[in-house]
Amino acid sequence: SICQETFGLSVSETDRRFKVAYALCYLLPGIPKVYYSSLHGYLGNNKSEDRSGRPEFVLGENSNGEFFPWLAMLGDVRTRLPALIYGNYTELWRPGDSPLWSFCRSLEGETPIVIVVNNGNNNEQISIPVSVFGEETPLREILGQEHRLLVRDGILLGGMEPGVLAVTKA
Repeated sequence: SICQETFGLSVSETDRRFKVAYALCYLLPGIPKVYYSSLHGYLGNNKSEDRSGRPEFVLGENSNGEFFPWLAMLGDVRTRLPALIYGNYTELWRPGDSPLWSFCRSLEGETPIVIVVNNGNNNEQISIPVSVFGEETPLREILGQEHRLLVRDGILLGGMEPGVLAVTKA
């Protein structure tokens, strides 16, 4: 596939990274923009004028069925949580040589949302100061992902697989 030849990534790894990229489109400040065929995970062929600037990505066999529900869920989450539309952005963690990145979206009167991205290829242990949640807080993941995170003494702790998690108070 072009993903393996160009980037050295497997099809499943490419799918995972597309999901992270789309999640960030909806979780970062700004207006998400997704092309018509992107939401179905369709392949680009560089033949029509609309797609001339987009490379052809060969996604997994089941990708066509995965991306529309993922984007629909992201749109629903963004609609239900005003902090994702109108909230402030605060970077929490971005060590120089680490694949981890964390930021918070907050809006007065709303529960803050902490987003953690592991853009690496391995599981990572995280320890991120998160004063927005208090000393000890049960967490709920809002993107439907499994997580092993907890807040202890104002620090977000746990193990994280490659991908993206968005947590808020349970």
